[in-house]
Order: sequence, then structure tokens, then C-alpha cells
Amino acid sequence: MSAHYRLIIPQSIVATALALAACGSSDPGVQLGPPTQIQVVAGANQQGSVGAPVAIAPVVRVVDGSGRPASGVSVRFDVFSGGGSVVGESVVTNSEGTATLGQWVLGQTPGTQQLRVQAIAFPLQTIISATAVAGPPATIQAVGATTGMSAVVNEEVFPAPAVVIRDGFGNLIPGGSISFEAILGGGIVTGAQQTTNAEGRATVGSWRLGSTLGLNRLLARTSNGLTTTFNATALEPPGSIEAASAQDQAGVTNFAIPIAPRVRVRNQEGQPIAGISVIFRVTAGNGTLTGDTVATGADGIAALRDWRLGTASNQAIRATVPGFGGQEVEFRATATPKPFTIDVRFVTPLTPNQRDVFVQAALRWMDIIVGDLPDQLLVKAANSCFTNSIHPAINEVVDDLIIFAAVTPGDGPGGVLGSAGFCSPTRNGTQLPLYGVMDFDSNDLPTFEATGRLLPLILHEMGHVLGIGTAWASKALIQGAGTSDPVFTGVQGRLAWPQLGITFGGTIVPIENEGTIGGGTRDVHWRESVLDRELMTGFLEAQGVPVPLSVLTAASLIDHGYTVNVNAADPFTPAGLRADGRLDAGAGKIQLSEILVTPSGRIMPDGKFVPNN
Repeated sequence: MSAHYRLIIPQSIVATALALAACGSSDPGVQLGPPTQIQVVAGANQQGSVGAPVAIAPVVRVVDGSGRPASGVSVRFDVFSGGGSVVGESVVTNSEGTATLGQWVLGQTPGTQQLRVQAIAFPLQTIISATAVAGPPATIQAVGATTGMSAVVNEEVFPAPAVVIRDGFGNLIPGGSISFEAILGGGIVTGAQQTTNAEGRATVGSWRLGSTLGLNRLLARTSNGLTTTFNATALEPPGSIEAASAQDQAGVTNFAIPIAPRVRVRNQEGQPIAGISVIFRVTAGNGTLTGDTVATGADGIAALRDWRLGTASNQAIRATVPGFGGQEVEFRATATPKPFTIDVRFVTPLTPNQRDVFVQAALRWMDIIVGDLPDQLLVKAANSCFTNSIHPAINEVVDDLIIFAAVTPGDGPGGVLGSAGFCSPTRNGTQLPLYGVMDFDSNDLPTFEATGRLLPLILHEMGHVLGIGTAWASKALIQGAGTSDPVFTGVQGRLAWPQLGITFGGTIVPIENEGTIGGGTRDVHWRESVLDRELMTGFLEAQGVPVPLSVLTAASLIDHGYTVNVNAADPFTPAGLRADGRLDAGAGKIQLSEILVTPSGRIMPDGKFVPNN
């Protein structure tokens, strides 16, 4: 049995094909076939400015299977990628089979952009590509400050002034021409003609100030006449440069020096000079410097931002002042390895004293924790610990713990002190922290500095990053959370309790139970009414009162999974009791109003838990 099938062709296609057969060929005796290809005649692979029309309007030709032009075919042009727009997008091919777009305006982002061309009645299309480049300069911006710079007369300004240029859509402009010119003060410029790099940045070769004390000015100009200026003060030559911090220190390999090196610059009369550029450089060992060019402050002191020691045993750096022919100042360090290291990374500027305290706090905890942890790869997007956290993107092998430290404006003096804790992911197997954050309110830290309590504060918050309080729940080290008598259940912590010499008739080890008094201290600190001045209670002592890191805190870290030297703990002496049997807490305590960070969320100062997004 045979089957008969009938092919049904839409009338629109039949009509189009008949029309093509009638008029699509220049030879009346030749029967034209249906269109089979769209050819690009003109306008492919152009380069043009973002937001502007391409120089050549794209032209295409529609042909049949034999390559003969097909007239009367409706062609549509539309933007396929890169943004932008078209004008006159619908065109009918002429007698030569060609269709010309009215206009193609490129999108606002540099890079490859594409136009799609389709034959409306036929399953035919092609892609035309163009490259969009940044437009002409619309802004020129100085990199860093444009005022407040200085150098000794007849000496170069450090760092050399630099600018960044952008087009009208905010795109960085690589390959742009920048000229620099000294226009005031008699200075000398080298490398005056510069071309911007891939980041749209150009740096003058050098700017040497004039021989007269006072204001100097440098002009930077784009090829289309946009300008910006830099002001610098030419200062008197210094009379001396001397060390303002210890010149010999003991440090840890691959770790920050305990005290950032500082020098003081004086004039010929012995008075401090402000604004003098001091350059630090490595002269021995394989350490690295951050902020190696520093201007002296009103006290004449310039402090190196950071010196991270390398692996060599003996290391050194030197500080010099350009234009001063006197002796350089050398700082030396002897470095030895430690099995457990806390890599503190500063993501915002800190004062030299704040920086030193962070490093000293990390070293103190490194005395307590003495066991190396397995290296582990960590990949995290920037600022992803929690909402509004501050840290760069991470893609590296961690050994042993990274802490990102920041000082930023918060809610004002006396409010929430800041955030501290550890983030997700944690270490495979042990769930110990891989990285954490410490962010403090810049309005509050000066109070702690002025009263000598900055170190115990940073030690306390760093303890939370290690997991003290922040990991008790996830590690099942707390019993009775939320009740009137929460206790720490870690075996090593309980064994260490008797060494404190505290007379206490309750269940050991007592955890903070007074949420209405202690706010967010409940369930995440030792109990203030029993342990009082111990480092990891929720209150900080008055100025001058010792805040010991006790054997209890050290031993509790064994329960977390760390290898610990409990002999490195501080001596602990219980406080006296009042007539009502409670501790004589004394005056001047500060409640630590803090946000504690955990891998699953944050514990707010009022005790509420906010899950991570």
C-alpha cells in the first residue's frame, strides 16, 4: 500500500519566490532560485568610538544558490550584542541584491559589539562585528592628592604625580596622550610626554622642585585640552635623620615586623620638619615593604606602613631623605619561623600605633597556639563574608589563618564598637577558621588608645576570630544556652578551671548569663560576675587594670581543635568579693558592644542572630 504526501508551501513564500523569479535576475531568461546566503559587502570588522556611529554603514547582499543577487528581499538589522542602536533597520534589497543599513551606533562599553542581519521570509542570517574603543577624554583626575605634597628644594616629589583619564561614559582610556609641565616654582620635569596604560593611567617621569622655598605647581593636560594641577611645597634641606623606633627587633618569618620602623627628620636648628619624603628600601634579606615612601608629620616622624619579613634569618632596611647627604638610618630584624601564623592584612589605613597593636596581638595568640594547620585552598569573592564586610577577593592557599583588619567610620562614639569573627568556609575536618574579619569604628578606637586599652581590645576581638564564643555552639561546647546558667563543656577548659583559684559554688565553666546587662555578651563570653577581668569576658577593665589571657582561655582552644601551649597563659588572680558575694568589679569598665561574626550569621549587640544572606 503506497502513501501519497502533498507539500504545502505558505502563500507568502510562494509569492516571494515568484517575485524573485520575475525580477531577481538581470537575465530575463534565467530562472532565479530562492535566497540561500547573506553576504557582507561592507562595514565588517570596523573600529569606532563608544556611543558613536561606525564610519561605514554596513552593507549586505542576498544571493541564491548560484550566487545570483536576489532583489526585493526584506532584510532586518538589529543589535545582537554590546548595546548600541540602529537607524533604518528594515531594508529591501535592490536590483543588485544589496541592502544598506541607515546607521549603526555602537554601545557605551569598549569591546567587541555585534550586529545581526536577517532575511525576513527566509531562515537566513549573518553577524557583523565591530570593535568599540573608549571615546575622547572627558575627565582627567589626579591619582591621590593634588595638594599637600612636598620635597626638599631641588629634589623630586615622591611618589611621582599621576593622572587617570576617562571618556564621557566613564570608560578608562588606554593609549591617551598626556603632557606634564612645571608652571610655578621653577621646577624641572622629565618624561613630560606620557601615554596612558591599560588602566588609563599616566605618570610623569619625575618632577624636581625648584631651588626656592615655597609653592610649586605641575600641570597635566590631555590631547584635547583638559587639565588638572598638582601643588607641592619646596622645603628647606634637613639637618638630620634619626631612628624614632627600635633599630633591632626579633620577628617571625613571613610575618609583619612587631613595630613599624619610624624615623624623625629635623632641620638645621634641630626642629622637626613636616612634609619631608622619607624612602624606605630593603637592603638585606627578602622582606617586602608597604608604603615605602612616607611624608613626615608635624612631629617630623615618618612611619613605614608595613615591613613583612621574608624567610632569611637576618634582614634589614634603610631609610633615606632625598637631598640629604647625611647618614642613612638602618633597621635590622632577626627572623625565626613559627608553626602557627595569623596573617593580619590591613584593608584600610591605620595609624602606626594601631598597626603595631594588631601585629602584637597576633604574636600573642601565636605564642598560645603552637601547632601548624594543614594548608587549604580558599576561594572567595570580595566582601563576601557578610553584608557590608570589607575584604578583597581571595584565591590562595591559606596557612594558617588570615584576618582582614579595617578601621572605618561606624555609628559614632560610644555605639557599636565593630565586628569580629570568622567566615565561611571553614577548615576541612576540624571546622577551624580559615579567614576572618575585624572591623572597628574609627570614632571609638582613639578612646582605647588614649587610655592604654587598645591591646587588650584587639586581643579580645582576635580571640573571637579564633572561635572563642563564636564557635561554641557549632562545636557543641556550650550547654544551657539562653538559660540562667550556661556553661562551657570542653574537657580541657574544665580541667584548667581549678588553676584559676576562683571560689565558685556553681557549675563550671560559667558562661555569661546576663543578657539584659551584658547585651550581646550572653552565651559568647566567660561570665563577668565570676571571672571579672579575664580577657574573654564581655567587659574591658579600667585603665591600668591587667586583663590576663588565662589558662582557661588557652586550654579552651584545645577543645576547639588547636594545639596549644597552656604554659604561655598569663597569671590570673581572682578579684575580691563585695558584701553581697559578688565580685568587686571596680569603676571604669567598658562594655564591649560588638557584632560577632560566625560562618552562618552575626550575633548583634542586643543578642539577636542575623543569618547571612
